Amino acid sequence: MMNVQAIRDQIQSAAVKAGRDPSSIILLGASKYADVEQVRQAYEQGLTCFGENRSEGLLAKKDLLPDDISWHFIGQLQTNKVKYIIDNVELIHSLDRLSLAKELQKRALAKQTTVHALVEVLMDDRESRGGVLPKDIPSFLDQCAQFDRLYIHGLMCVAPLGCSERETEACFAKMKDLFDGLSHRIPDNAEMKVLSMGMSHDFPLAIKHGATLVRVGSALFLNK
Repeated sequence: MMNVQAIRDQIQSAAVKAGRDPSSIILLGASKYADVEQVRQAYEQGLTCFGENRSEGLLAKKDLLPDDISWHFIGQLQTNKVKYIIDNVELIHSLDRLSLAKELQKRALAKQTTVHALVEVLMDDRESRGGVLPKDIPSFLDQCAQFDRLYIHGLMCVAPLGCSERETEACFAKMKDLFDGLSHRIPDNAEMKVLSMGMSHDFPLAIKHGATLVRVGSALFLNK
């Protein structure tokens, strides 16, 4: 059983409370733990944007599902996996280091294409996951300006694990401040248009603080 309309209703409610247009917020189905049939059911209910954490899972599902699905890569991306997804995804949410940017440039150049990405921001330096610290984002964007086959559309974050609601809200507010502050000081191959934050347990808070894309998995794909 899919929960697409219920999630859309929650998005609309959160957007209206924040004085925002619900249509400005993209719902991405985080399908790491969903099988092909669950993704197909969600697609049949009108959801066309899905995100995978692993290249193998993405490619396996993509081959079996409709061609008009927009696939995003939302997990940590190893440089040796870039070649498998470079022309199979519309957006990579986890650009977090210069070596990855170099590999994306190399593979995009070989394919004569442009790769589209978000910079992942590490909101808590005690976390082991990837990401660029907020203070380092401007210099990281400047370093990425050398890559003409890479276009950066915005930022992504995951709220630190174990946060209270108040701490999560503070994290999202900080992200929105960073996002807004970068709008007028970015290189030619970047824009601040997409703010990817919020998951099943906290996406209404993310919408309150300006998320333009929310990544919903467990709340969307109910247990069979």
